[in-house]
Amino acid sequence: MRDPGQICIECIDCYHTETNVTVLGALPPGGYRLYVYTPPDSWDPAPNLFLIVSFAVPMDSGPTFTASPGTNANERIINVAGVPSATYVLESSSTLTSWVTIRTNIGAPFTHIVSTSAHPQQFLRVRILSGSTTSQ
Repeated sequence: MRDPGQICIECIDCYHTETNVTVLGALPPGGYRLYVYTPPDSWDPAPNLFLIVSFAVPMDSGPTFTASPGTNANERIINVAGVPSATYVLESSSTLTSWVTIRTNIGAPFTHIVSTSAHPQQFLRVRILSGSTTSQ
């Protein structure tokens, strides 16, 4: 077992993560590569390339989640845009700390009508389940 903060080859840093990353805001559409380096130490003063992660930012096609008034005063129409192969979870909360699933949907776009009569103050969010895409 290593002391906290001591770097080990097997796991980079078992106790905490330090980065020199600055958040630059939203990336424009296109292909990107993220380079991850191991920090320098006493036996190797230069950082070493550890991992390269490639990813793409798709073209913006508008909001992913919109809510609009329904035909009745106590309902909201939720529209979710996205990709056809991902699993989406629509959740509700009245506290922003405890969330309840109100719908799970494979693929997007989809629409859901939410009643607000039981919970007049209601927060909604849509999550994409990690690793939940299917090939089509």
